[in-house]
Amino acid sequence: MKKFLCITLVLLLIGSVLPVSALSPDPVWNGRMATSFDGGSGTADDPYRIANGAQLAYLSALVSGGDRCVGLFFELTADVYLNDVSHVSSWATTAPANVFPAIGGEKNIPFGGHVNGNGHAIYGLYQSGSALGKGLFFNLAGTVRELALKKMYVASSASDFATGGIAAFTSAGAVIEECMVEGTFYAGGTLGGLAGIVSGGAVIRNCYANVSLMSGRTAGGLAGENNGSLSKSYMNGLVYTIDGSVRAGAPLAAVGSGSISECYYIDSWEKKEVWTPPFMSDGPQLREEASYNSAASLSAGGLALTAEQMKTAESFVGFDFEAVWTMEGETSYRYPQLICHQPLKGDANLDDELNVLDLLQIKVYEKEQTALTGRVSSALNYGVGKGLADALNAVMAVILGENYGEVWTPPFMSER
Repeated sequence: MKKFLCITLVLLLIGSVLPVSALSPDPVWNGRMATSFDGGSGTADDPYRIANGAQLAYLSALVSGGDRCVGLFFELTADVYLNDVSHVSSWATTAPANVFPAIGGEKNIPFGGHVNGNGHAIYGLYQSGSALGKGLFFNLAGTVRELALKKMYVASSASDFATGGIAAFTSAGAVIEECMVEGTFYAGGTLGGLAGIVSGGAVIRNCYANVSLMSGRTAGGLAGENNGSLSKSYMNGLVYTIDGSVRAGAPLAAVGSGSISECYYIDSWEKKEVWTPPFMSDGPQLREEASYNSAASLSAGGLALTAEQMKTAESFVGFDFEAVWTMEGETSYRYPQLICHQPLKGDANLDDELNVLDLLQIKVYEKEQTALTGRVSSALNYGVGKGLADALNAVMAVILGENYGEVWTPPFMSER
């Protein structure tokens, strides 16, 4: 009887806490602006909550109105879709519905607040044209952490200003940590995957960029110009610069007097003949793909590694594989990954929480499945054919086999 009651309770709990909306994608922003946040008072203990594109636009309007938000705290409570990203590959020729300008960029106002993405992502950020400074923020003077920018597309024709994923500029004291950027960038000026120009006293750490960068001036995989600190980060992608430009391109940071430590990149070097950047109308330009095939690591001055050496932790001298890096992340990516970006053990639905909802995620996989994908296997942290416990170890679910999907109470929990 105890076993029956436990199973019934678990199934009822799953049904009661999972709203119908959780099974459908987040709504795409309609281009309108909210008149308030989704709650909160702006303190560290009670941040202003942002749950959609309209509320993100409201934040942008506050900054454009002159509020630098110094000392205010914000958090994302859901993924934000600024555009439908199903056709992102065509945005170079066909713009999506919504343009989201850099926050503070319209009036060159620094943002001094603190944003916690809580592991959520902003999808489909699109910017184009000659407006000075492009990125999520124009000038970051505060902090951004645990935020992902995915399916991002930026094309800037301004040749004397900066473009970056998180921010075009970072002021002294700014911190970007545990963030990632994925997207395609075209820029006439200084371009960086995470930040265009990193000022002295600014910090970027525990981040990575999976980007394609094309610049008419200066480009770096993490930062175009680094006068601050880049650490514990990596770049995977391509960096292009026009031959004969003022400065060259580089996989991590093109120029600057700042420091780079415990970082690496994976790239390819190839000389191109001609191209016509989307932001230029004066004809083809000579192109140089300024990146490298040997996947060099920057630690103690830099070290070039072969593809095979990149797959072993021993090759990364000075890298902390206890608290910062892991070689056991997603199996499709064979190189070091940041622990802070890995899913929680047992977090099958990848919502950064361990609860009975993870059991439901297990049950939706095909019953005939004979092997788990790398992503799911990593999330479960259990071998194929074994079970998954919820956060309290109160119930278990069969992952594979004849009893697939069955929920039961482990014997050691039967008296609880």
